Amino acid sequence: MLLRPTSLSLALAATRPILSFSKYAKYMATLAKSSKKTKAGALTETSAWAAVVGIEIHAQIAAHSKIFSNSPLEFAAAPNSKVSFWDAALPGTLPVLNKRCVEAALATALALNARVNLHSEFDRKHYFYFDLPAGYQITQQRRPIAEHGHLDVGFGPQQQRVSITRLHLEHDSGKSIHTAPQRTLIDLNRAGAGLMEIVTAPDMHSGGEAAAFVEALVLILRTLGTCDGRMEEGSLRVDANVSVSRRDGSVRGPRCEIKNISGLRFLSRAIDYEINRQVALFEQGKPVISQTLTYDAEKNETRPLRSKESAVDYRFMPEPDLPPLRLAQHQIDAVLSSQPELPRAKVLRLVEQHGIALDDSATLVAEPGAVQYFENCLMLLSAAAPTTQLCSSTSSPTHMSITALSESITPSSRSHAAAAAAWIVSELFSVLLFLQSIVHFLSLLSRLFSEKNLSIEESPIDATRLAALLALVATGEISNRAAKSVFAAMVSDSRAPAILVDEKGLRQISDPETISRLCAEVLVEHASKVDLYRKGKTGLHGFLVAQVVAKTGGRASPHVASSLMTKALTSSS
Repeated sequence: MLLRPTSLSLALAATRPILSFSKYAKYMATLAKSSKKTKAGALTETSAWAAVVGIEIHAQIAAHSKIFSNSPLEFAAAPNSKVSFWDAALPGTLPVLNKRCVEAALATALALNARVNLHSEFDRKHYFYFDLPAGYQITQQRRPIAEHGHLDVGFGPQQQRVSITRLHLEHDSGKSIHTAPQRTLIDLNRAGAGLMEIVTAPDMHSGGEAAAFVEALVLILRTLGTCDGRMEEGSLRVDANVSVSRRDGSVRGPRCEIKNISGLRFLSRAIDYEINRQVALFEQGKPVISQTLTYDAEKNETRPLRSKESAVDYRFMPEPDLPPLRLAQHQIDAVLSSQPELPRAKVLRLVEQHGIALDDSATLVAEPGAVQYFENCLMLLSAAAPTTQLCSSTSSPTHMSITALSESITPSSRSHAAAAAAWIVSELFSVLLFLQSIVHFLSLLSRLFSEKNLSIEESPIDATRLAALLALVATGEISNRAAKSVFAAMVSDSRAPAILVDEKGLRQISDPETISRLCAEVLVEHASKVDLYRKGKTGLHGFLVAQVVAKTGGRASPHVASSLMTKALTSSS
């Protein structure tokens, strides 16, 4: 039987001939810098115009079935294969509320500091479109399940509080697939999927602020498990409402809505483009028409779809087939007590508890599984008793039990925490990005290899092996530079770091007798430099130390060499 290699194993096999990890990290850093050099879309505080932005997020609830039927939810299933009689709006069918969807809405509302309404109701929102078989959508227009919340985005001086106007439940429509100018196919697999619509107040003023809000919200939804936040799959869609006005109050523009923006980058660009478009129209003396827009990512422009609807256009009415949703306080308390640690609290805890940089903490929290990886690595690195075992070339770190060590852990040092966080964020994430690019390349070459995001759990370097490597650095057995060389080898070699260090001959020489002898040799070989040093050119001390290190092929400990060189210069004067 022919076994198909996994995407990760192929990526590992392809690492050596393509690009070194250090070069790849620099390449990614260059891309990150260049991506920031886009056209300025946000209005500055000195501009005569001010923008106001509010957004509506449609988050598909992570559930096994739809909100009002028992049809299963499955992305990319065969068209119209997950459709019940109710989804297709056949006469005589009735909706039945999914308990999981209510619990997901409660968990999300509480995480957004919203007030949960013990009494909420469902309404019909009427409009015609081909992918809405019933001709109406069940939503919560009058009495939503939650309202009056807020979400804090960013930290310190950059922190911004965005108010949440409401969170309500509704069902999704189907999907229209336009295959030709006069040909549209309808897939009802998505019809009836449970949605949480989260509506913000107009508290944002640029595309960047809106993107930061959505990014923070997605992180909360994923932490709670209420939505996977995959914008590329349509499980999270964003509408942006944009208007501009003069700061002196002489002009107040109408609101335009940009529908169904997919992707944070596109969200930022679409909003900034629309802000500039409206300002340009006003400055030309032309009116801004309130309308619904679509965003063309290729052309980076918004285009009108239709005039803006009002509540009257939808002919809202109470949903006759569903009773009011009544909740008890103990149900809310049960959801609240079972909530996991939220991202913002986790970021602040890592900074306070371990003393790592705020940026590193936020990066770890944003990557699924990274905090657990970091804490496992730190626990192993900070364990006093197993340190020698971690560093031993005869031990097998990959088979050490993290649970067994938990009872003997000493308080983690801040230096260990900073080192572990820096290595994970800079080195390990660079490797994962590199492997991800190879997986993407393979998926483009052949359909046999499906593209997927590599998680930190799939990293070829687990927390135990990284801790063993960092222990070698902490004890001075290898230099930081040597550790990076070993780290690159560990990606495709599962042996213990200590074995790789010995194999490469990278252990530092810290023996005072050996280094003292080398210092004496350097003083003789570079007598002229020594004379200049004694005449006041103390900067030559570094040159002399470098000669000692060079004699050992870079293996001599710079710290020990520097200390002994100072002693040698003093004693020989």
